Amino acid sequence: MRELNLDTVNRMVLRKQHLAEDSRAHDVLRVADDICGLHATGTVEPYLSLFARMPGFEKGDLDQELYVDRSMVKMRCMRGTLHILTAEMASMVHAATRAMVDRLSSRYAQFRGLGAERYPGVSQAIMEVVRGREMTPAQIKSEVGTDDNIAAAISLMCDHGLLARIGSRDNWRAKSYRYAVFAERYPTIDLARYGESEGVALLVHRYLRSYGPATVNDIAWWSGLSKRTVLDALEVIGGQTVTVGMAGMDGDFVMLRSDEGLLERVSREGGRTVNLLPALDPYIMGYKERRRYLDHARYDQVFDRGGNATSTVLVDGRVVGVWAFVEGPEAAVRLTLFEEVEGALSRLIEERARQMGRFLAGGEVEVVEGASGRGPLRP
Repeated sequence: MRELNLDTVNRMVLRKQHLAEDSRAHDVLRVADDICGLHATGTVEPYLSLFARMPGFEKGDLDQELYVDRSMVKMRCMRGTLHILTAEMASMVHAATRAMVDRLSSRYAQFRGLGAERYPGVSQAIMEVVRGREMTPAQIKSEVGTDDNIAAAISLMCDHGLLARIGSRDNWRAKSYRYAVFAERYPTIDLARYGESEGVALLVHRYLRSYGPATVNDIAWWSGLSKRTVLDALEVIGGQTVTVGMAGMDGDFVMLRSDEGLLERVSREGGRTVNLLPALDPYIMGYKERRRYLDHARYDQVFDRGGNATSTVLVDGRVVGVWAFVEGPEAAVRLTLFEEVEGALSRLIEERARQMGRFLAGGEVEVVEGASGRGPLRP
């Protein structure tokens, strides 16, 4: 079995994720497809993930796709978390993850007092008042006139593909939603297009295209699917994959045969790549085993107990620090690096921080170092 160099693999994944300097893109839909969707638990993070991958990206570029062209949709899917997907991916992802998401959503609805016996009647009443409109939960509750938990019903209806979540086009930080009938808002998306097994096989193939080489545990963790389900999908697409080893890493890794040429090209490349990524960025959240890009001793400085990542500084695909945006009259980007960085690399990290700060603040910001922000970053 062939053993791969980890640094080369990281550079290849950076390229596939549009994070390498010469692989950045100018098409929101292409980027979202190539990274298997934008993690959207937070409202700001999808914009920052695109900004990190697209030169000249502006907030309105994503808003155009979401609210005007309606070529993207926000759905609960992988790991039961919200993602922004292209319309092309939505049917496949829904088919692959619906059973898993439904289990989680149904337990939540039950916890909130909406049992299976009440849900059909409540959901039918909601559909009747929402049809042809966009409504807030308060408006829906007022017109339905029920004591049942409307928020739980709406969440379950979104996960069943009955309702669509609509964010605010005027305020990218807003956390509130309006809701519309999914079939009315996205008439070209057929959520019944694929069966579950076909959807899972397509999703696993997409994951490997975006993140491979990866282990079965990585795929299962990222998707929220069981290892048995993942192994069955790998059997289906087995002719398109190859198993490899990774120097310094335990276990077998699966990659697409079609990536072998890219791996060879990347192995001959040089140069340094610096990225500032937001919390929960797809690159960081793509794997259960994080030693491929992070010293284990630094794990608790990057991930919480649930495995969710904070905002990170990457050099050549490895995490070398974290960053935070300090809001207020004296807005700043605060960098906390795990190791001494000097010279051209330090200046490149600072420039990336200034670019991110300008995007967030709408103007120039200072870059400071350390948890307390005790002064300008060293030149």
